[in-house]
Amino acid sequence: MEIMVLGCGAAAGVPMVSRGWGSCNPSNFKNRRLRSSVYILDKEKDVGILIDSGPDLREQLLSSKIRKIDGVLYTHLHADHTDGVNELREINRLTNESIPIYGDKVTIESIYNRFGYAFKEIDLKKEPLYHVILKANIIKEYKFFSVKGVEIKPFLQNHGFMNTLGFRIGDFGYSTDVVSLDSKAKEVLKDIKVWIVGCLSLKMHPTHACLEQVIEWSKEIKAEKIYLTHMSIGMDYDYLCNILPNNICPAYDGLKIEI
Repeated sequence: MEIMVLGCGAAAGVPMVSRGWGSCNPSNFKNRRLRSSVYILDKEKDVGILIDSGPDLREQLLSSKIRKIDGVLYTHLHADHTDGVNELREINRLTNESIPIYGDKVTIESIYNRFGYAFKEIDLKKEPLYHVILKANIIKEYKFFSVKGVEIKPFLQNHGFMNTLGFRIGDFGYSTDVVSLDSKAKEVLKDIKVWIVGCLSLKMHPTHACLEQVIEWSKEIKAEKIYLTHMSIGMDYDYLCNILPNNICPAYDGLKIEI
């Protein structure tokens, strides 16, 4: 399995339009962060899975040369994780097939309300303007589902004022937009090899985990390697590398991880 980090930035990315680079050194390319998303390629089954389709998706697909998406998993409905839906139409154009998407009921309904046209069948002979074509699948926390034979277990996460979904795929776990994890979620993640987890800042935040929380979680979950994602302008790459334990490091856009 190969995991590609397409983006590891918070909702506004790094640099921010309003506040620039903050504490991040602009001369280090690893500090330039698009909105958070990952792509998982199961090489044995030849299955490609995208997690979240944020507003930077076009650039992410181009830079990573991704031309195959067998399913899209959604963590939650927020714009920085869903607003790139329309960019998926280029994958439709390549495969001439609808793309299955997976999310909880609230998220799927939100995407349908904003991108309703994406769920309507089209006759390409009659409609010259090709739009994205999606097939909705509602999933429930802790209930296994599969994408072309790749088994996935979603688990519940607390995002302060709402819930999000995390995902375990084999020995890989993904958790973004999370401020607390209960014992059931931690059990799903126990002893994985690689965990990518959201870590917004060095300080406590009402809706996102901070560095201290992630370090505490790491002692319980015991992943072999932990990568930080959804990082703000307060999270300089080199600074983090210097202070973090050996098993934890910041991700960066374009990072590839083999399991």
